[in-house]
Amino acid sequence: MKRILFVVLMLFVAGLACSSQGEPGDDVTDAPAIPDMPDTSEPVTVEPPGEQAATELPTEPALTPTAEALTNAGWQPIVGELGGLPMVYVPAGCFLMGSTEEQIAAAMEACPELYSGAPFACDASGYQAEGPQREVCLDAFWIGQTEITNSQYAACVDAGACAPPADRTYFDNPEYADHPAVQIAWPDAVSYAAWIGGSLPTEAQWEYAARGPDGWVYPWGDTFEKDRLNYCDVNCDVYFWVDATYDDGYALTAPVGTYPNGASWVGALDVSGNAWEWVSSIFKDYPYDAADGREDSNAAGDHVLRGGAFDLSYLDVRSAFRYRLPSEGVCRGYGFRVAAAADAVAGP
Repeated sequence: MKRILFVVLMLFVAGLACSSQGEPGDDVTDAPAIPDMPDTSEPVTVEPPGEQAATELPTEPALTPTAEALTNAGWQPIVGELGGLPMVYVPAGCFLMGSTEEQIAAAMEACPELYSGAPFACDASGYQAEGPQREVCLDAFWIGQTEITNSQYAACVDAGACAPPADRTYFDNPEYADHPAVQIAWPDAVSYAAWIGGSLPTEAQWEYAARGPDGWVYPWGDTFEKDRLNYCDVNCDVYFWVDATYDDGYALTAPVGTYPNGASWVGALDVSGNAWEWVSSIFKDYPYDAADGREDSNAAGDHVLRGGAFDLSYLDVRSAFRYRLPSEGVCRGYGFRVAAAADAVAGP
C-alpha cells in the first residue's frame, strides 16, 4: 500500500509539472551527501539485451580492462558514433547496483523535510525500491553521450519510423533543437533506438554508466553539487522543493551537454537531471536479475525511468533512484538515451 501511495505522490508531482509550462533562461552548497558503504552480496552477471549489427570494433587497449583494475577516476572516456549519434564506451565490469540500507534510511529521513511545503505528506517508502543492493557484472557496451535531442528525434519522425511527441510545443520550435526530446512514451523511445541501430539501456546498464565501479551516488561523486546539472532551482515551478538559493539558468530543459562538469565516469552527460530517461526494464523489486522477466520486451507492466529531471530536487536525481510509469506515460520531462552492443559502434 505504501508503494502505491508513493507512486501516486510522484504522479501528482508529474501531473503538476505537466500542467504548467515555464520559459527557459541561460546556464550553479551542497545538499546532504547520501552515505555509501560496501555490500558483500553475491554478484550476478548480466548479458547484453540483444544483438546489434557490427560496424567497426575499436581496438584501443583500454577497451579490455580487468574488472579488478577498473576505477572511476582511472577510466579515460572513449567516444564513438552510432548513426551520427555520439556514444561513449562503457567497459566490462562490476558494480553495486542499488542503495545500501543506510542510504535508503537517509533518503527516507530527508524526504519529509523536503516535502514540508507540499500539499501532501511525503511517503518515503518508495525509496525502499532502491534495495537490497547487489553486485552486478556487465559486458562492455556503448551508451549515448547525451539524451536524444529534438532534432535527432525529428529525423526518425520524418522517416516515418517514430511517432511525434505527445506535445509538440517545443519539438517544433527550432530554438529547442538541441534540447532533449520529451513527451516521449516508452514504445516510441524503443522505436527510435531500433531505427538508429541500438536499444534502450537496461536498468543495470544505465546505472553502471552513471555510477561506475566506485558506485558514486551522483555521476560526479557522492556529494550533490548544484553547478553540475539542471534541477529544481529558483526557476522551477514545483514550488514546494524549489532551491531558491541557486539559478542554473533554465526553467525547463537545457540544451544537452550544458553541464560538462556533471559528466559520469565514462563521459555521459546530463545523466542526472534535465530529463527523465526511459530504460528497457520492466519495474520489478530488487535485487536486480535480468533473467526474471524484467528485460522481456513483450512483458506487461510499468517501465522504469532514471536520472530525474529539471523539476526535481537533489534527492531524486541520485543515480540509484527509480521511477516507474505505464509505458504509454508522457510528460514534459520524459525523454531517453540510446545504448548499443560493444561491436555495434564505430570507435575512434
